[in-house]
Amino acid sequence: MHITTKAAVTSGRRKTTMADFARTVLLRAAAVFVNIAPGLSPEQTRRATIGAGTSLIHAAHRTSRSAPVQFATLRMVFPDLSTALARATSRTDAAEIAAEAFVIREAAAADLNLTSREIFNSPEAPQVFVGGFRAAPHDLPEFAFQGFLDAAVAHFPRSNWQFGSVMLGNAERGVHQRGIEQTAEAIRDLRLGGTHFAAVFGDPAHTPFMPAAAHDGRHPMLTACLSDPGALLTAINTRPEGMTMDDAVRIAQREMLRAADVAGRGVAAQLGVPFGGVDPTQAPVFDAAAPTANSIGAVVEKFSGVPLGLPGTKAGFHHLMRVLRDAGVESGVRQCGFDGGSFLPVAEDAVIAAAVASGQLTYDGILSLSHVCCTGLDMAPVAPNTTPATIARVLRDVAATHLIKGKALGVRLIVPEADTALDANGYVTFGGLLGAAPLLSLDPESR
Repeated sequence: MHITTKAAVTSGRRKTTMADFARTVLLRAAAVFVNIAPGLSPEQTRRATIGAGTSLIHAAHRTSRSAPVQFATLRMVFPDLSTALARATSRTDAAEIAAEAFVIREAAAADLNLTSREIFNSPEAPQVFVGGFRAAPHDLPEFAFQGFLDAAVAHFPRSNWQFGSVMLGNAERGVHQRGIEQTAEAIRDLRLGGTHFAAVFGDPAHTPFMPAAAHDGRHPMLTACLSDPGALLTAINTRPEGMTMDDAVRIAQREMLRAADVAGRGVAAQLGVPFGGVDPTQAPVFDAAAPTANSIGAVVEKFSGVPLGLPGTKAGFHHLMRVLRDAGVESGVRQCGFDGGSFLPVAEDAVIAAAVASGQLTYDGILSLSHVCCTGLDMAPVAPNTTPATIARVLRDVAATHLIKGKALGVRLIVPEADTALDANGYVTFGGLLGAAPLLSLDPESR
């Protein structure tokens, strides 16, 4: 759906419109929250997953043909594993329960990605991800939570399509300190598999963003999310004479939300499930061919007037967040998930990665920006010898920010092996949508 609108902005006597801003809307994802009947055999579960996923692919394909939207990914979110894990009688038993879910869904996702390429018949066919694999230490015996982490460490480094998370606390339940210690060890042991795993504080209800997406198992639905900072840059750079940058971004974001709403409702109607809303949070999509074309970091620099990380960045970011949230209200679209604004995934945004490489944007700087956006610490590779004790301190810092601000935040740290090859820029490369980034310094002793 093209970003066009009848709205106009008056500057003096001149009336300007947004007709110049027409472009296809890039949606990060449409995510269906799926209930698969319990008690099925592993093969029956795999087939049911493939059936539900194939229906999602067909619905998205029909929608993309009737309205010019492009889906970067399609996602299936399954009920969290806490109920199943609560039945475990030992750490090994819990690990086997989680591992079975991981293996079945990974196999189904491999088939579904072939199906997506066949149905869309395009190199830009959306990837199909599976997730919702979540456990919370508050709800489980310590051995069961550890078994879930054991299974994640064993399977996520070899996964292409699945994502999982742990919910470590919120304002109501408090932060689970022992869970933080267990999770810190798992993050270290996951190595590059950490790209598929997050620790979450707070509940971004019904967000399609993975790894944080989670399903309570009660209400099947479909939600959608944006991924088009490039449209904001286009709006800024091509706005009519006399139009402010605020108005250009506000109108562009508003129309993208409306386009996502129409597309999401169309897919949901075909699947016969309720539409749960749009997560309005802007997230970059990495493209090696044009690494800065879809950068939220570049948009922030437009608003701050300084390179990312220098004094003025936080004020510029706050200004941008206010404009984006105003657009959300003005759109009239039902919203879900994170609190709106944007993420700052280090590896998925070339401008952010460059700011980290130059030393302009540091760990403290990213955490400070979490006060005005909803990033936490996302897609950040750190030194191979980073210890669980250091990772636990990071988790507690983000937990404190969550408790202070009352917003959902996540942590996705990647601890590469010591022999992980770096590219010509000294970056760890993850490939595809996950991008590449330099090591973020957490500790002067780490390297």
